Amino acid sequence: EEGGGRGERRGGERRGTGIMESSLIKVPPGEDPHEVLFESGLTDGLPVVPPTPQRVAQMIAKGTKLQPGEVLGKCPPSYSTVSVEKVAIAAVMAGCRPSHFNVVLSATSAK
Repeated sequence: EEGGGRGERRGGERRGTGIMESSLIKVPPGEDPHEVLFESGLTDGLPVVPPTPQRVAQMIAKGTKLQPGEVLGKCPPSYSTVSVEKVAIAAVMAGCRPSHFNVVLSATSAK
């Protein structure tokens, strides 16, 4: 499927740790990943760490015993489903260390 901006989105790609459910945004050669993420509406323009599949898998593998597809709940304002994988993506983008990931997961699932 095509995403907004210059990045091409592909979902459900098989990775070494299982199946990544989130869309993968391919950054065209020579393009700035930060600009592609911004133009896709995935950042507010502040610097981010690009959430590569390897970084997301490492965050999950080193930061929790939960499975990537485990649902933690729903998140406002859209009340979309929040999985461990989605939180890992956001944590990578924010520069979170795997050793702090369980704190982020706890805050995310708190009611």
